[in-house]
Amino acid sequence: MYFLNHRALARELKENKLSEWGKAKYYLAAALFQIVALSVRSLFSGGAQLKTSTAVQLVLCVAVISYFVISIFRENAAYDDSSFIERVVVLSFPIGIKVFLLFYGVYFIAVFTLVPYESYSTIWFIYGTIDWVAYYVIYFLFLRNGMRHVFT
Repeated sequence: MYFLNHRALARELKENKLSEWGKAKYYLAAALFQIVALSVRSLFSGGAQLKTSTAVQLVLCVAVISYFVISIFRENAAYDDSSFIERVVVLSFPIGIKVFLLFYGVYFIAVFTLVPYESYSTIWFIYGTIDWVAYYVIYFLFLRNGMRHVFT
C-alpha cells in the first residue's frame, strides 16, 4: 500500500494492477483514517470524560467499520469478485441519505426525551459514546443489504 505516493498508486490504477482486495484495502484504510482524523482533536482536548468517551467510541468505530467492510467485501467476492469499489461508492449516496434521516430522526426524539434528564451526565456520556458507533452499524447494515440486492 502507498501511504503518500499517490502518483505510484495512480500508475497502478492506470495499469490495472490493483486487485479487488487491493482496492478494498484502500477503501477500508481511507474510512479508518477519516474516523481517526476526526477524533484527534477530542482525544487531546477537553476533560477526562470527553477523552474517555472519544477513545471508546474510536475503538468501537474502528472495529465496526473493519468488520463490515471486510464482510461486505467477502460477500462481493463470493458473488463475482468484481466492482466492489464501484458498488460501494454508488450505493453509499442513497443509503447515506436514508441513514442520515433515520439516525437524526431518532437523535432528535432522544434529545427531546432526555432533555428533562440533562443533569444526568451518565446518560449523555453513554449516548455520546455510542452515537457514532450506532450510526456506522446502521449505515453498514443498509449498505450490506443494498449489496445483496445487486447479487440477486
